[in-house]
Amino acid sequence: MAIANGYTKNGNDDEKEDVVNHPGHYTSGKYEVIEVIEDKMTASQFTGFLIGNIMKYIMRARLKGNALQDYKKAQWYLDRLIKKMESKEAI
Repeated sequence: MAIANGYTKNGNDDEKEDVVNHPGHYTSGKYEVIEVIEDKMTASQFTGFLIGNIMKYIMRARLKGNALQDYKKAQWYLDRLIKKMESKEAI
């Protein structure tokens, strides 16, 4: 399984898993996990969750062997936080 540009080949050259934006282990069910988490939290709790994940990915990026992928994951959470703030849904 080779990882390049945030994608993992699943053994089939036509199939690529987006390991940054929509990893298979988070999208295997009826609902994406991030959507369920957001639904079960208050706006303030979800904002804290997003900030915590941003910090987690930035702080450990250079320790895991694929820093670029972790920085992209941090960016994904930051983009989501910015969208929430722009729509006035974040506290």
